[in-house]
Amino acid sequence: MFLAFLMDGIYKRSQSASKLLAVEGQRPAVLTPGADAVYRQERQAAAEYTIRRCDEQVAFAWLTGARPKITYRMDLALRTCTCGQMFQLGWPCRHFIAASMHFANEAVLLDSFDPIYTATAYVEVHRNLRIEIPVAGDLHKDQSLLPAVRSRNTKYKKRPRSTGGNSGTAIETSTTITNTVSTALSISNEDTPAPLAKTPRLEFDADIVNSLGEVV
Repeated sequence: MFLAFLMDGIYKRSQSASKLLAVEGQRPAVLTPGADAVYRQERQAAAEYTIRRCDEQVAFAWLTGARPKITYRMDLALRTCTCGQMFQLGWPCRHFIAASMHFANEAVLLDSFDPIYTATAYVEVHRNLRIEIPVAGDLHKDQSLLPAVRSRNTKYKKRPRSTGGNSGTAIETSTTITNTVSTALSISNEDTPAPLAKTPRLEFDADIVNSLGEVV
């Protein structure tokens, strides 16, 4: 159940906020538990960087022994670093931490955290925050809400066929077939050899033929 999960999470945050309150004889927490854990990890990683100062507020850092060497520029006065992590996340990056420790100015680190990571802001938000799961008696049906009704005439209707378009298609098909047949006939006529010419019939005069026989 989502509300039960949400109620349990808010209760745990409220308990954490109560533990962050100042107790007599103990130093009050400055950061939230999550931000403090991230700060400790970044501080350990900062020990692996080499720092070179440019002036009283600007320094450059790179990972010791890394090849290729990637250099980052930090400005302690503006609280910026060219890696972009401080601008995006709102807490000091390892390069800025290394430069601050090199300058012996650790106080600037705590001021570099966004206010949402401070214990004071966390306590103000979650100290007395609580929610309850609604019981059955608290749930009432809203009579103004009507049940869902399926809309009518939602069945898909086929689009009527166009008569003019079909007749035109039929005419085009018939014309195509006629042209194909005519082309085939013309090709077959070209392949068929022409008929042989008939031998002309000679007419002879009977008197001349008889006279030739007498001569022979």
